[in-house]
Amino acid sequence: MKRLVHLIQLAMLAVLFIISTDTVLAANVNVRPDGYLSYEGSVVNGDSDKLKKLLSVGNNRKNTLFIKSNGGSVVDAIATSNLITAFEMNVATSKECLSSCTFILFSGRNKYVKRGTRVGVHCPFYTYVSGGTSYIEAGDATYWKLYGMIRAGGMSDIKTHKFLDMTFSHKSKEMRYLTEKELKYFGFNFVESN
Repeated sequence: MKRLVHLIQLAMLAVLFIISTDTVLAANVNVRPDGYLSYEGSVVNGDSDKLKKLLSVGNNRKNTLFIKSNGGSVVDAIATSNLITAFEMNVATSKECLSSCTFILFSGRNKYVKRGTRVGVHCPFYTYVSGGTSYIEAGDATYWKLYGMIRAGGMSDIKTHKFLDMTFSHKSKEMRYLTEKELKYFGFNFVESN
């Protein structure tokens, strides 16, 4: 009887977990007809593998990634940023680049943003099944991985620290949107169209 009760409790927990978990679709990562790489959608584990596959084949592509994302996995954003810096790629965005998307954007050799695009940051965090949140601290290994990738993209030491300090000090799930003046300071080029 105890075993049956235990199995029922486990089944109920499994159902609650499935019901309470948001389904996040992977990003669409491809080569556009004009030869530019495109990354559109949430950053989820495995998206960097898609980009790696596109970069490893000798296709006729241009060296710029266009990204539009509301963020997602910091782990996969780091893996994607590694690819961006290894291939010395440019990164461009329009409409929105939020949360972990900004780490990919900031790792580009040249960074382009369409005027009016929302670029938003907040401190990376983990959410537990219980609903609790744990923010990653500045100085943590994740901070230094991001620092290395952004520096490899060509940003100065001082500007990289300013960007990461701005990001890691905003301990909220709400975005802190960067102003045009801030984006210019960080070396962004503004474009009027895609």
